[in-house]
Amino acid sequence: MGGQGSNKRLYDAIRRDVDTFEKATLRYYQQKGLNVSINSVRKKIAEQWEGNDKTHSVQDLFDAVTNKGYDGLVSYSHKKGYWNQDTIQMETFAHMFGTIN
Repeated sequence: MGGQGSNKRLYDAIRRDVDTFEKATLRYYQQKGLNVSINSVRKKIAEQWEGNDKTHSVQDLFDAVTNKGYDGLVSYSHKKGYWNQDTIQMETFAHMFGTIN
C-alpha cells in the first residue's frame, strides 16, 4: 500500500463509514428512548454479528478502525499493535478480494 506515503483517502473513507454506521445505530436506540453510550452500541452491533461467519471481515475492520473498540465483543480480530492506517487499507483489500469465489 505504499508505507508512509500511502493514500490516506481509503483509510479516511473506511473510518467515516464505521463512524456513520455507529452514529446511526446510536440514534436508532436513542429514538427508541434508550440511554445508550457508544460502548453499549458497539456491544449491540457485535451481538448482531454473533454466530455469523459471513461478518468476519466487517468485525475485523470495525475493531481496527475503532482502535480495538470491539475487543472482546467480536470473534474475528487481530492482536493489539497490528493495526495502523497501512494495515487497515491492506486488510480492506484482502477482505474485498476474499469475497470473490
